[in-house]
Amino acid sequence: MFTKVTGNITWEGSVAHEQHRKELIAEAGRQSLARSVSKNETAFYRLLLGRLGEQLIKWGSRLQVQYGTLTLPAPKPRVSSTMAQ
Repeated sequence: MFTKVTGNITWEGSVAHEQHRKELIAEAGRQSLARSVSKNETAFYRLLLGRLGEQLIKWGSRLQVQYGTLTLPAPKPRVSSTMAQ
């Protein structure tokens, strides 16, 4: 990232160095903004999923009150093809 300076520093080299420094600062700012947006989105989605979960529980409870608990018949035992012969 850092280069060794040899010889005289020219005006053009100084301007190029300053431009590169500004680009690095801008990139660091964009990365920082991206991280903060990502954290905010994560918090938003966690809140959204939490509320969705609460609503699903409410709906499920109402359905159980209205229709009762679902009971399934016991599965019939399978007969293998070798035993059937």
